[in-house]
Amino acid sequence: MSKASWVFQLDGDSRGIPRVLAEGIATRVFPGEHAMLSVVRIDAGATGTVHSHPEEQWGVMLRRTCARIQGGAEIECAVGDFWHTPGGVMHGLGRSSGARCWMSSARRAEYGAEPAAVSGRQDREVGAQLASSAGRTANNRSSIQ
Repeated sequence: MSKASWVFQLDGDSRGIPRVLAEGIATRVFPGEHAMLSVVRIDAGATGTVHSHPEEQWGVMLRRTCARIQGGAEIECAVGDFWHTPGGVMHGLGRSSGARCWMSSARRAEYGAEPAAVSGRQDREVGAQLASSAGRTANNRSSIQ
């Protein structure tokens, strides 16, 4: 029995917008009309860039462990832990054991005007813009997650 187009998978679902956040940290972003969800894969030993954005964000640790950096503190998060990051607060991901986590926030303008995940299509133009942006961000070591 096939699943409905509005059912997604944590692993291997190509409908999200692929994005490299830092070396060893990749995500697929699933934007909706007003909210977006990112499934983030953090390779063992990878560390993200501490950054901020105006949107608040929620996250849930789905697999293994990873340090969550927020507001100057670094806290080890394990499966089942979840966190809230208010908009404008510096945050990032640190030391990972090969973790997977889920992040949710208000839809951000850089993910296009049409909800790619809701319509079931990939937004290739936005994906290309994000890939270009990721290259620029890697050079200046600041990143939006």
